Amino acid sequence: MTTAKAHVLNALLDARMLVRGRMRFYEHFLTFVRDFYIDGKMPIIVYSMGKTGTTSLAESLQHTRGAAVYHIHRMNMSYAIRSGDRVLDNKAVVKNRLGAALYSHVIKRGKPAKMNTLVRDPARRNISGFFQSFRNHAQVPLEHARFSMDEMIRIFLERYPHDTPITWFDQEVKPMLGIDVYGTPFPREQGHLVLTHGQSELLILKGEVADTVKEQAIAAFLNLPSFRLMRSNVAETYAELYRQFLHQIRLSNVYLDPLYTIAAYTPLLHRCRDYQHVCILAAFALIE
Repeated sequence: MTTAKAHVLNALLDARMLVRGRMRFYEHFLTFVRDFYIDGKMPIIVYSMGKTGTTSLAESLQHTRGAAVYHIHRMNMSYAIRSGDRVLDNKAVVKNRLGAALYSHVIKRGKPAKMNTLVRDPARRNISGFFQSFRNHAQVPLEHARFSMDEMIRIFLERYPHDTPITWFDQEVKPMLGIDVYGTPFPREQGHLVLTHGQSELLILKGEVADTVKEQAIAAFLNLPSFRLMRSNVAETYAELYRQFLHQIRLSNVYLDPLYTIAAYTPLLHRCRDYQHVCILAAFALIE
Protein backbone atom coordinates (compact mmCIF):
# COMPACT_ATOMS: atom_id res chain seq x y z
CA MET A 1 0.00 0.00 0.00
CA THR A 2 1.38 3.43 -0.97
CA THR A 3 1.78 6.20 1.60
CA ALA A 4 -0.94 8.28 -0.09
CA LYS A 5 -3.42 5.40 -0.02
CA ALA A 6 -2.61 4.71 3.63
CA HIS A 7 -3.33 8.36 4.52
CA VAL A 8 -6.65 8.28 2.65
CA LEU A 9 -7.63 5.03 4.36
CA ASN A 10 -6.75 6.47 7.77
CA ALA A 11 -8.79 9.63 7.07
CA LEU A 12 -11.85 7.60 6.05
CA LEU A 13 -11.54 5.36 9.10
CA ASP A 14 -11.20 8.42 11.35
CA ALA A 15 -14.34 10.03 9.92
CA ARG A 16 -16.39 6.86 10.29
CA MET A 17 -15.21 6.22 13.85
CA LEU A 18 -15.81 9.84 14.87
CA VAL A 19 -19.47 9.68 13.81
CA ARG A 20 -20.03 6.27 15.40
CA GLY A 21 -18.22 7.30 18.56
CA ARG A 22 -20.32 10.41 19.05
CA MET A 23 -23.56 8.48 18.53
CA ARG A 24 -22.52 5.83 21.05
CA PHE A 25 -21.53 8.50 23.57
CA TYR A 26 -24.98 10.12 23.39
CA GLU A 27 -26.60 6.71 23.90
CA HIS A 28 -24.43 6.00 26.96
CA PHE A 29 -24.96 9.49 28.38
CA LEU A 30 -28.74 9.24 28.09
CA THR A 31 -28.55 5.90 29.92
CA PHE A 32 -26.51 7.60 32.65
CA VAL A 33 -29.06 10.44 32.96
CA ARG A 34 -31.86 7.89 33.38
CA ASP A 35 -29.95 5.74 35.89
CA PHE A 36 -28.49 8.58 37.96
CA TYR A 37 -30.99 11.42 37.84
CA ILE A 38 -34.28 9.57 37.32
CA ASP A 39 -33.76 6.17 39.00
CA GLY A 40 -31.28 7.42 41.62
CA LYS A 41 -28.83 4.55 41.19
CA MET A 42 -25.31 4.83 42.61
CA PRO A 43 -22.76 4.49 39.79
CA ILE A 44 -20.46 1.48 39.71
CA ILE A 45 -17.49 2.65 37.66
CA VAL A 46 -14.85 0.35 36.19
CA TYR A 47 -12.05 2.93 36.03
CA SER A 48 -8.69 1.64 34.85
CA MET A 49 -5.93 2.13 32.33
CA GLY A 50 -6.50 0.19 29.13
CA LYS A 51 -5.48 -3.44 28.56
CA THR A 52 -5.65 -4.53 32.19
CA GLY A 53 -8.48 -7.04 31.84
CA THR A 54 -11.35 -4.77 32.81
CA THR A 55 -13.58 -5.71 29.88
CA SER A 56 -14.52 -9.01 31.53
CA LEU A 57 -15.09 -7.24 34.83
CA ALA A 58 -17.31 -4.56 33.28
CA GLU A 59 -19.35 -7.09 31.29
CA SER A 60 -19.81 -9.28 34.37
CA LEU A 61 -21.06 -6.32 36.40
CA GLN A 62 -23.36 -5.22 33.58
CA HIS A 63 -25.12 -8.58 33.86
CA THR A 64 -25.90 -7.80 37.50
CA ARG A 65 -29.55 -6.89 37.78
CA GLY A 66 -30.24 -3.26 38.63
CA ALA A 67 -26.60 -2.12 38.55
CA ALA A 68 -25.62 1.13 36.81
CA VAL A 69 -22.20 0.19 35.42
CA TYR A 70 -19.83 2.39 33.41
CA HIS A 71 -16.49 1.36 31.92
CA ILE A 72 -13.97 4.18 31.40
CA HIS A 73 -10.22 4.75 31.11
CA ARG A 74 -10.11 8.51 31.61
CA MET A 75 -11.76 11.24 33.62
CA ASN A 76 -8.90 13.71 33.18
CA MET A 77 -9.23 14.93 29.60
CA SER A 78 -6.10 17.09 29.74
CA TYR A 79 -4.07 13.99 30.64
CA ALA A 80 -5.72 12.08 27.79
CA ILE A 81 -4.61 14.75 25.33
CA ARG A 82 -1.07 14.92 26.75
CA SER A 83 -0.84 11.12 26.57
CA GLY A 84 -1.65 11.14 22.88
CA ASP A 85 -5.02 9.38 23.14
CA ARG A 86 -6.69 9.17 19.76
CA VAL A 87 -9.82 11.18 20.49
CA LEU A 88 -11.19 10.11 17.11
CA ASP A 89 -11.10 6.45 18.04
CA ASN A 90 -14.60 5.02 18.35
CA LYS A 91 -14.21 3.48 21.82
CA ALA A 92 -12.00 6.32 23.08
CA VAL A 93 -14.64 8.90 22.16
CA VAL A 94 -17.24 7.05 24.20
CA LYS A 95 -15.09 6.22 27.22
CA ASN A 96 -13.21 9.53 27.47
CA ARG A 97 -16.32 11.68 27.13
CA LEU A 98 -18.30 9.44 29.43
CA GLY A 99 -15.47 9.59 31.97
CA ALA A 100 -15.46 13.39 31.84
CA ALA A 101 -19.26 13.41 32.28
CA LEU A 102 -19.08 11.06 35.28
CA TYR A 103 -16.49 13.30 36.90
CA SER A 104 -18.59 16.45 36.35
CA HIS A 105 -21.92 14.97 37.43
CA VAL A 106 -20.82 12.55 40.17
CA ILE A 107 -17.30 12.99 41.55
CA LYS A 108 -17.03 16.78 41.39
CA ARG A 109 -20.43 17.13 43.06
CA GLY A 110 -19.47 14.82 45.91
CA LYS A 111 -22.00 12.11 45.06
CA PRO A 112 -21.38 8.51 46.22
CA ALA A 113 -19.60 6.27 43.73
CA LYS A 114 -17.87 2.90 43.88
CA MET A 115 -14.98 2.36 41.49
CA ASN A 116 -13.04 -0.75 40.52
CA THR A 117 -9.58 -0.75 38.95
CA LEU A 118 -7.16 -3.48 37.92
CA VAL A 119 -3.38 -3.49 37.80
CA ARG A 120 -1.59 -5.86 35.45
CA ASP A 121 2.02 -6.77 34.73
CA PRO A 122 3.07 -3.43 33.18
CA ALA A 123 5.38 -4.67 30.43
CA ARG A 124 2.83 -7.16 29.19
CA ARG A 125 0.13 -4.50 29.41
CA ASN A 126 2.20 -2.21 27.18
CA ILE A 127 2.75 -4.85 24.52
CA SER A 128 -0.94 -5.76 24.51
CA GLY A 129 -1.84 -2.07 24.22
CA PHE A 130 0.57 -1.63 21.32
CA PHE A 131 -1.15 -4.35 19.32
CA GLN A 132 -4.62 -3.00 20.02
CA SER A 133 -3.65 0.56 19.03
CA PHE A 134 -1.16 -0.44 16.32
CA ARG A 135 -2.54 1.97 13.70
CA ASN A 136 -2.02 4.92 16.02
CA HIS A 137 1.73 4.27 16.09
CA ALA A 138 2.47 2.70 12.70
CA GLN A 139 0.03 4.81 10.60
CA VAL A 140 -1.38 1.66 9.02
CA PRO A 141 -3.92 -0.89 10.33
CA LEU A 142 -2.32 -4.07 11.66
CA GLU A 143 -4.14 -6.23 9.12
CA HIS A 144 -2.57 -4.21 6.28
CA ALA A 145 0.93 -3.97 7.79
CA ARG A 146 3.86 -5.63 6.05
CA PHE A 147 6.54 -4.98 8.65
CA SER A 148 9.18 -7.48 9.67
CA MET A 149 9.21 -8.50 13.32
CA ASP A 150 12.32 -6.39 13.92
CA GLU A 151 10.53 -3.36 12.44
CA MET A 152 7.49 -3.95 14.65
CA ILE A 153 9.69 -4.13 17.74
CA ARG A 154 11.42 -0.90 16.71
CA ILE A 155 8.05 0.86 16.26
CA PHE A 156 6.96 -0.38 19.68
CA LEU A 157 10.13 0.83 21.41
CA GLU A 158 10.28 4.20 19.64
CA ARG A 159 6.63 5.26 19.36
CA TYR A 160 4.51 3.61 22.02
CA PRO A 161 3.84 5.62 25.26
CA HIS A 162 5.55 3.22 27.67
CA ASP A 163 5.07 5.25 30.84
CA THR A 164 1.28 4.87 31.13
CA PRO A 165 1.50 2.15 33.83
CA ILE A 166 3.70 4.53 35.85
CA THR A 167 1.78 7.78 35.33
CA TRP A 168 -1.86 6.68 35.15
CA PHE A 169 -2.61 6.60 38.89
CA ASP A 170 -0.88 9.93 39.56
CA GLN A 171 -2.44 11.64 36.52
CA GLU A 172 -5.92 10.14 36.78
CA VAL A 173 -6.84 8.78 40.20
CA LYS A 174 -4.87 11.24 42.34
CA PRO A 175 -6.16 14.53 40.84
CA MET A 176 -9.66 13.31 39.96
CA LEU A 177 -10.50 11.28 43.09
CA GLY A 178 -8.02 12.70 45.60
CA ILE A 179 -6.65 9.19 46.24
CA ASP A 180 -2.86 8.64 46.38
CA VAL A 181 -2.45 5.02 45.31
CA TYR A 182 1.36 5.00 45.45
CA GLY A 183 1.28 6.55 48.92
CA THR A 184 -0.44 3.48 50.35
CA PRO A 185 1.32 0.11 50.83
CA PHE A 186 -0.27 -2.57 48.64
CA PRO A 187 -1.00 -5.94 50.32
CA ARG A 188 0.69 -8.07 47.67
CA GLU A 189 -0.30 -11.45 49.07
CA GLN A 190 -3.93 -10.42 49.50
CA GLY A 191 -3.99 -8.91 46.01
CA HIS A 192 -6.60 -6.21 46.61
CA LEU A 193 -7.06 -2.96 48.50
CA VAL A 194 -9.88 -0.45 49.11
CA LEU A 195 -9.07 3.27 49.32
CA THR A 196 -11.57 6.01 50.14
CA HIS A 197 -11.70 9.78 49.74
CA GLY A 198 -14.92 11.65 50.47
CA GLN A 199 -17.79 9.80 48.82
CA SER A 200 -15.51 7.98 46.36
CA GLU A 201 -14.46 4.40 47.10
CA LEU A 202 -11.84 2.64 44.97
CA LEU A 203 -11.17 -1.11 44.91
CA ILE A 204 -7.75 -1.95 43.45
CA LEU A 205 -7.32 -5.52 42.24
CA LYS A 206 -4.14 -7.20 41.10
CA GLY A 207 -4.97 -8.78 37.75
CA GLU A 208 -2.94 -11.95 38.30
CA VAL A 209 -4.76 -13.14 41.44
CA ALA A 210 -7.24 -16.00 41.07
CA ASP A 211 -10.72 -15.20 39.80
CA THR A 212 -12.19 -16.53 43.03
CA VAL A 213 -10.19 -13.91 44.98
CA LYS A 214 -11.41 -11.17 42.64
CA GLU A 215 -15.01 -12.38 42.96
CA GLN A 216 -14.87 -12.37 46.76
CA ALA A 217 -13.30 -8.90 46.89
CA ILE A 218 -15.81 -7.43 44.42
CA ALA A 219 -18.77 -9.15 46.10
CA ALA A 220 -17.80 -7.68 49.48
CA PHE A 221 -17.02 -4.22 48.06
CA LEU A 222 -20.26 -3.89 46.09
CA ASN A 223 -22.46 -5.98 48.41
CA LEU A 224 -23.20 -8.44 45.61
CA PRO A 225 -22.98 -11.88 47.30
CA SER A 226 -23.72 -13.83 44.12
CA PHE A 227 -21.28 -11.94 41.86
CA ARG A 228 -19.32 -14.10 39.41
CA LEU A 229 -16.74 -13.13 36.80
CA MET A 230 -17.48 -14.10 33.22
CA ARG A 231 -14.57 -14.44 30.85
CA SER A 232 -14.75 -12.30 27.72
CA ASN A 233 -14.31 -14.65 24.78
CA VAL A 234 -12.94 -12.12 22.34
CA ALA A 235 -10.65 -13.88 19.88
CA GLU A 236 -7.81 -11.59 18.85
CA THR A 237 -7.17 -11.76 15.10
CA TYR A 238 -3.50 -11.05 15.75
CA ALA A 239 -2.97 -13.80 18.35
CA GLU A 240 -0.23 -15.65 16.45
CA LEU A 241 1.61 -12.43 15.58
CA TYR A 242 1.37 -11.42 19.23
CA ARG A 243 2.95 -14.70 20.34
CA GLN A 244 5.80 -14.27 17.84
CA PHE A 245 6.37 -10.73 19.10
CA LEU A 246 6.62 -11.94 22.72
CA HIS A 247 9.01 -14.70 21.71
CA GLN A 248 11.37 -12.37 19.84
CA ILE A 249 11.39 -9.16 21.87
CA ARG A 250 14.15 -8.59 24.41
CA LEU A 251 13.73 -5.81 26.96
CA SER A 252 16.57 -4.71 29.19
CA ASN A 253 16.30 -3.76 32.85
CA VAL A 254 16.74 -0.14 31.73
CA TYR A 255 13.27 -0.48 30.20
CA LEU A 256 11.75 -2.69 32.89
CA ASP A 257 13.00 -1.06 36.11
CA PRO A 258 10.80 2.09 35.92
CA LEU A 259 7.72 0.02 35.03
CA TYR A 260 8.04 -2.18 38.09
CA THR A 261 8.01 0.68 40.57
CA ILE A 262 4.31 -0.18 40.99
CA ALA A 263 4.03 -1.52 44.53
CA ALA A 264 2.09 -4.62 43.52
CA TYR A 265 4.92 -5.77 41.22
CA THR A 266 8.09 -4.98 43.16
CA PRO A 267 8.77 -8.64 44.13
CA LEU A 268 8.32 -9.69 40.50
CA LEU A 269 11.06 -7.27 39.45
CA HIS A 270 13.45 -8.66 42.06
CA ARG A 271 12.88 -12.23 40.87
CA CYS A 272 13.14 -11.07 37.27
CA ARG A 273 16.54 -9.38 37.55
CA ASP A 274 18.33 -12.72 37.42
CA TYR A 275 17.11 -13.26 33.85
CA GLN A 276 18.85 -10.10 32.55
CA HIS A 277 17.98 -9.38 28.89
CA VAL A 278 15.30 -12.08 28.70
CA CYS A 279 13.62 -10.66 31.77
CA ILE A 280 10.38 -9.99 29.92
CA LEU A 281 9.83 -13.67 29.12
CA ALA A 282 10.64 -14.66 32.68
CA ALA A 283 8.13 -12.14 33.98
CA PHE A 284 5.42 -13.53 31.74
CA ALA A 285 6.20 -17.08 32.86
CA LEU A 286 5.90 -16.05 36.50
CA ILE A 287 2.37 -14.77 36.11
CA GLU A 288 0.93 -17.43 33.81
